[in-house]
Amino acid sequence: MGRGFAYLGLPPFYVGEIALAGCALILAMAMVMGYLSAPRLPIALLLFLGWCAVRTAADVPQYGVFALRDAAIWGYGAFAVIVATVVRRAPYRAAILTWYRRLSVLLLGWYSWLALAKLISAEPIFPNSPSGVPVVVVKPGDIAVHLAGIGSFLALGFHAGSGTHRVGRSGLRAGILWILWAFCFLYYGSHNRGGLVALLVAMAALGALAFRRSVVPAAAIGLALILVAAVRPWERDWISGRQASPRQILQNLKSLTGSEDAFLEGTRQWRLRWWRTVIDYTFYGPYRWTGKGFGPNLANEDGFQVRPDGALRSPHNGHITILARTGVPGLALWLGLNAWFALRVLRRLRSWKRAGRPQWAQLAWVFCYWAAAFVNATFDVYLESPQGGIWFWSLLGLGIALAYDSAGDRSTDPSDGKPRFRAVAGRGSWSVQTP
Repeated sequence: MGRGFAYLGLPPFYVGEIALAGCALILAMAMVMGYLSAPRLPIALLLFLGWCAVRTAADVPQYGVFALRDAAIWGYGAFAVIVATVVRRAPYRAAILTWYRRLSVLLLGWYSWLALAKLISAEPIFPNSPSGVPVVVVKPGDIAVHLAGIGSFLALGFHAGSGTHRVGRSGLRAGILWILWAFCFLYYGSHNRGGLVALLVAMAALGALAFRRSVVPAAAIGLALILVAAVRPWERDWISGRQASPRQILQNLKSLTGSEDAFLEGTRQWRLRWWRTVIDYTFYGPYRWTGKGFGPNLANEDGFQVRPDGALRSPHNGHITILARTGVPGLALWLGLNAWFALRVLRRLRSWKRAGRPQWAQLAWVFCYWAAAFVNATFDVYLESPQGGIWFWSLLGLGIALAYDSAGDRSTDPSDGKPRFRAVAGRGSWSVQTP
């Protein structure tokens, strides 16, 4: 439900903060009672979170709740710590696959219904919530990230009800899911170039990591839908004069380097000017080492505010936002963290795949999902919001737990006298066996 759901709660404590507090409390109780032990976390993650925490603490006395609000871009990193701690035990990984298998079907159906409703009628579908925000406000870029995760999940065969890598399980269920996925790709890819690029990058990564012949039928279904739409394109505008059609997708891709479309070129130039401004006053200006901190409205201070109510606070680029608020050291720690994660995961993928361990597919799914979120953050205010930040950091934590799993099929808890666990995922359920 996007922003509509994110605004549930009592300001300034919304559903994202409530969920984080609840998860942290449950985790603390589990660790006190001995169910979980301290996680093995990468130094890169601790350094980045530590730098941002110090920078935020210096701004809270001046900006108060606004500093904490802007700190969400790194504060949701606590989800990475929580997830990395919990999923060290293999049964919980099987549970994640089971629940995501159900969630992916619901999401595809929900996104398809939203698209059809928009195509049929341009009138608002949902009323406003008490906060003044519509009950459902889902950005196409956010949906594209989830389409990348769902597409990877389907292509790797997890939809068939197996917790291990079983590619080639086709049938009516898989065909329906792929048709819905291709329809969503065509529709939402027409309306957001950042999400489109994120989705294409994730699918390219999946093709490089796990190409199989079973992907061909899915590609054929998608190509058939695109050809049908090309012959009889939808003419219904959705937002900002864009149409749902293959032609619009091509225009979105071309607009990355320049476009004849006035709207696409205008938004592109607006972003580039703002990004250059941030680079100038950090790399070459007075905010090189500290940034402007958490609390200032960057859109107002940099002269790029486009909302009458001043609601825009950050550039449409999470990496540039980190640079503007934490300076060059913060950006270096941020890029170092993600580079470490990518290299660690790819190295583990290579070794597991060579050894024939089926768990490499879980890690491939997480990597493609994470890659889509990372790319989408380059074009949108994504990491700064709970509907993007919580997913990104949770995926990072899940990837960390899997990448640190040296056995590939059992937990890596230190020797504490407790039994090791191995997950055996079945259709709609999972069980635990002790070796």
